[in-house]
Amino acid sequence: MIDQRVGSTGLAEGEISDPVQMWGRFGLGRNSFFRRAYLPPDPPPGHGPHRSAFLVFALSEPPAPDGIDGRNATLEAMVGRVLAKGRLIGTYERA
Repeated sequence: MIDQRVGSTGLAEGEISDPVQMWGRFGLGRNSFFRRAYLPPDPPPGHGPHRSAFLVFALSEPPAPDGIDGRNATLEAMVGRVLAKGRLIGTYERA
């Protein structure tokens, strides 16, 4: 399944400027607190810069969300469906 608002070679500028809206379109897995919600980077104050890695996958069709909880189950559900992938590594520091 290809979202018609997303080009076959990437996301349009500003396509994910509103994370809450994005979750409704693309789906969201469980975070480390076992909730379906975005969990932003949260390094300890005064601890220096921390790196965060974000992985993005383009799939030929979405996996059924029911019963897919956890990293391993998500990766297994993606087998044979990955068309492209990308990675962004950012740094963040709290004073």
